[in-house]
Amino acid sequence: MNVRAVLEVLKFCDARCLLHSADYTSKLWTHCCACNELWDSLLDTHHFPPRDTHPAKLWFRLCNSLTLPVIRKNQCTVYSLPGLKTRAVPFFHEISVDSKSMWCWMGRKSMLCCGGGLGLVAYKVLIDTGDVRPMARMKQERCSAGIIKFKGFVYLIGGSTPIGKSHWYTGEKYDFVRNQWSLLRGTLDTWSICPSLSLFSGKIYVVAAWTNKVNVFDPDSERFSIVPVELPIICGSLTSVVTDHYLVIMGNDQILKYDLKTWSLIGQNRASFDYLWANSPPVKWTKYAFCVVSYGMEGIVRMDLETLTAEVVLRL
Repeated sequence: MNVRAVLEVLKFCDARCLLHSADYTSKLWTHCCACNELWDSLLDTHHFPPRDTHPAKLWFRLCNSLTLPVIRKNQCTVYSLPGLKTRAVPFFHEISVDSKSMWCWMGRKSMLCCGGGLGLVAYKVLIDTGDVRPMARMKQERCSAGIIKFKGFVYLIGGSTPIGKSHWYTGEKYDFVRNQWSLLRGTLDTWSICPSLSLFSGKIYVVAAWTNKVNVFDPDSERFSIVPVELPIICGSLTSVVTDHYLVIMGNDQILKYDLKTWSLIGQNRASFDYLWANSPPVKWTKYAFCVVSYGMEGIVRMDLETLTAEVVLRL
């Protein structure tokens, strides 16, 4: 089974049916593993050893990794990759989401939405029903912070408050089991304006605008460190994604590609965007990364991780 065949399965099959057929799911997952693009994307996104998880659970995580959610005040729209086929889910009541809010997947059918116009309030959004449930309140109001899910936690790093107070050096995390937020013990060594968070080898890489430093966060010790290299300063806000062992950074004015093992610059290209900050973690599909951006222009940007080019594929 090739990538195109897997795409067709993703497009037309209901993943809930696969749960009741473990044999079929196992065979299908074996074919998925043969597709390097899918397998690498899944490992980079979720960081778990393949033998420790049932194929059905892996399949559900794969389905999540191929969808791009967009949350607005009155609904959530889920875009399936790569064709951006939409499925809109109206909310039971409006929430104060704006262009500076953040969201990410919590599970197969639920999302966490917080920050921006929501203030300290965080919501759990149920994709199937449109139910929006208040969760534990955040420790600090944050706008345009970096967000990422890792090992049962959602991490928020950097950002500011609606009145411009700096949270550039701090972060917090949400615990799924305890339903509570806690401030991270460590602080960043450099400011983090409109940061983007990426996972690699169990660490969270914090790339921010208007600085030439990259912070690395260790979730076990909750400490930050600086990578031993100075990057070109990227103007404005940005987004970043890890593919294999490369970190690709897309800013308003340029796109950079670094080898995470040696921190050598292996690719660079110019970009031209008015504003570019991703409300949620980018989603990879084969050689592309898709992200929802806001500020001035709201839309979905597709970045080619090989040619280091980017284009707006859909305006929202």
